[in-house]
Amino acid sequence: MDKELDSLVISIDNFICNIQDGDIDSLESLLIKGLTTEIEVLDTIQKECKLELINTKQLIKYNVLDYIRQSEYCQKRYLLCTDIDQNKIIVLNNYNPLKIKLIAQHFSTYLVKLISKKDFFALIDNSFKRLNVARSKYLLDLHNDKVNAKNINYVLLTGKIILTLSFLHQFSREGFLFIMHLLYFAHGVLKLLLFKVAMLRYQLHLSSLYYSVELFPFYTILVPLYHEVEKLRDIVKAIELLNYPKNRIEVKIIVEEDDVYTMLELTTMHLAHYFHVIKVPFSFPQTKPKALNYAMNYIVGEYVTVYDAEDSPEPDQLLKVIYHFQNLQPDYQCIQARINFYNKNENVLTKLMSIEYCLWFDFFLYGLTCLGLPVTLGGTSNHCRAKMLKSLGYWDAYNVTEDADLGLRIYIAGFKTAVIDSYTYGEAVIDCKGWLHQRSRWIKGFIQTSFVFMSYNKNIRNRLGLCANICICLFILFSPLMFLFIPLWLISGIIDNDCTLGTILWYNMLFALAYMHVMSWIALCRIKGHWSNLTLQDLLCFIIWPLYSMLHVIASYKAIFELCVKPFKWNKTKHGVSRININ
Repeated sequence: MDKELDSLVISIDNFICNIQDGDIDSLESLLIKGLTTEIEVLDTIQKECKLELINTKQLIKYNVLDYIRQSEYCQKRYLLCTDIDQNKIIVLNNYNPLKIKLIAQHFSTYLVKLISKKDFFALIDNSFKRLNVARSKYLLDLHNDKVNAKNINYVLLTGKIILTLSFLHQFSREGFLFIMHLLYFAHGVLKLLLFKVAMLRYQLHLSSLYYSVELFPFYTILVPLYHEVEKLRDIVKAIELLNYPKNRIEVKIIVEEDDVYTMLELTTMHLAHYFHVIKVPFSFPQTKPKALNYAMNYIVGEYVTVYDAEDSPEPDQLLKVIYHFQNLQPDYQCIQARINFYNKNENVLTKLMSIEYCLWFDFFLYGLTCLGLPVTLGGTSNHCRAKMLKSLGYWDAYNVTEDADLGLRIYIAGFKTAVIDSYTYGEAVIDCKGWLHQRSRWIKGFIQTSFVFMSYNKNIRNRLGLCANICICLFILFSPLMFLFIPLWLISGIIDNDCTLGTILWYNMLFALAYMHVMSWIALCRIKGHWSNLTLQDLLCFIIWPLYSMLHVIASYKAIFELCVKPFKWNKTKHGVSRININ
């Protein structure tokens, strides 16, 4: 870019920033409240300012300049373009007549034109599409020295681990089984420790009932969708019900290019002005984190959160998050809301999943934050500072549990995560087929995240300390491995003549049954409010809780197969099949 262009861009940026808004944004306020339409507002401004309005058919005549300034363009709502005659044009998407007049007068040597919000983003898409796709897939390579899920040889690593374990088993079967039992016991002790810490430190903070937010920073809500026609209107309604100033949020509805039905459904909806639909061009891998990365090129917010199509966050969730961000130490860069299900009472499986999520989010993750250990984030309702996300290279486009990977990278970067007492309610899968489909992806992603962690420089791992390394190994790596070896342990316990190993196995099983039942009972009582509210179905779930955990064995073997054959395939969970509606 030449010096003249650079000087012009800086001048426009400074000029826009120095103009005080005051009370002259009344047109935009009316637009946000739905009291007028953008066409009417632009028509009023066009007549008052005597400027040309660019229409959709004219977009091909313009080319946006300065590729590195896309985020500034989105934030300040202007574009610096050239037309087919190479004339420099300042294109404005603004609803403040005074601002527009002042800009037109100050930069009178340039053509100044108006553009609608839809055409504004369409023009950015036309100019930056290929660059944004590349960023969404490869940005993490630049930030993380190519240590990410894309650059792992899964067949080789999995083969090495299997050969090593087979060798150890052949060399000293008793020693191998003893180590596995020891790790299983340590895994249980860690869960008990986290559970106990969460029980001791848990309190319903006053902020959940009385909170005061001094400032309302701009918030970006990302909603990635893929074949979600059934849940589309529900998530839009849930966002509209959020108790947060609508002039301080933007909602990015992210849709894949080949998702024709969701796009058609969106065209039939009258979305509020703060919604913006982003169409992600088809490319490999077709994953949720890649779609999120693509959308990050368009955001304006200081804070960013992700909601899935089936989510229904509590209306005050954003207020609670901002309250905590304003009152926690600056190194807290991420806040995780708790997740459970609105259809938890639909059948036994959904109730078992509700118990599992209660243990995971209310106890284990909360316990990890209390002890200052790495937190594996949930796939939704994690709220982050946008600057922190940018510094980390956003999400790993090739990791199928991008949430766990991001939580680990947040910790490695020296930042902290908090878990707050605000819930987002989603839709639990209602059958075993859907459950296995979902869990095999999660287990595959945990193994991916473990392999990525092992690829980090030794100095980085050492810097985390012994406790953090043990936690990562037991909580992320050993969790899927544990389920893989359960059949081997059971068979060895039945046919093995070694009394010592047999005794260790049965003691381990009794220990596991004891702590699993204790934790599931407390979780059930928390879900129902009191033990006296438990139903026969609740008691059945309490009894069979260990059997539910055994389902992970099947999912683990499926995950290992997929890891070697199709490591980046995203197993889509089907939503909108529950008979219970959030409303």
